[in-house]
Amino acid sequence: MTDTISIVDLFDYHKDRLDLKWIAGEKGKNNKLDKKQNDGKYASPMQIGHMNFVHPHRIQVIGPTELEYIQEKKKSGLKELLIKIYQNNPIAILITNDLTIPQEIIDNAEKTATPLMSSSIDDQEVINHIAYFLNSVLAEKTTVHGVFMAVAGIGVLLTGKSGIGKSELALELLSRGHRLIADDAPQFSRTGPDSLVGTCPPALQDFLEVRGLGVLSIRSIFGDSAVKKRKNLRLVVELKPVSEIDYATLDRLKSHSEPTNLLGVKIPKVILPVAPGRNLAVIIESAARNQILLDKGYDATAVFINRQKELLERTTP
Repeated sequence: MTDTISIVDLFDYHKDRLDLKWIAGEKGKNNKLDKKQNDGKYASPMQIGHMNFVHPHRIQVIGPTELEYIQEKKKSGLKELLIKIYQNNPIAILITNDLTIPQEIIDNAEKTATPLMSSSIDDQEVINHIAYFLNSVLAEKTTVHGVFMAVAGIGVLLTGKSGIGKSELALELLSRGHRLIADDAPQFSRTGPDSLVGTCPPALQDFLEVRGLGVLSIRSIFGDSAVKKRKNLRLVVELKPVSEIDYATLDRLKSHSEPTNLLGVKIPKVILPVAPGRNLAVIIESAARNQILLDKGYDATAVFINRQKELLERTTP
């Protein structure tokens, strides 16, 4: 992933799946989209959309409705319309639905070096594909220290001081059927207002470092199913030495947890004491499954407290 992408790279990536063809303006094929055009948090919908003169998209899409509007203007006002289209300096123009492109648009694209492409695919499907792609490429990113895994189907980030046992714990979780996404330096991208997607840098893909064993190839040891390319981050688990936990202030009915803020997104966090004899793999599996229940609206602690309250009320004269 990168902070910028050129039109030719976007074209090459979608050429087959969206049946893209160059029509004109190839001199502008190195025009770049970059995240400076978004709001700094997640990729802006202004990057691509149907032809719009009030809030012009950087890639202007012309579908059946827009082409009908243009053809109506051929009788009068077409010249002014073309000025409006090109004076906003679009990075590219994309004609969809295998529509016949007016020669005037082709000529102006060539004259202004504005990449003009066509697709046989429906306009909304084209927008959805490219918007999702740009959202992934141009989203704000950060790298954190830890091991990112898919546990019980959700993304769980294991954090803690160096030497606390994150890699050994990850190895135990792998042996129990869970999946590795990234060791040491997972990269997270904000792809929506409350969505973080974690991936692995290419240089670290499939590898896990374990003290005493060195670097292990997880794919070679456990098979292809033991690794995963990406996952949404749903839970952070911080491992802490038991000596650093103040049990005098610990609420035993509630998890020792607090949300953590990453790229402006609040992610639930659980702090787990590390001590001899604790089966942390089982505890983390339970924490992941409990988080799934919390996301669905079921809070075991609240249910337990309410049940005790009801019992007390029944027995109180």
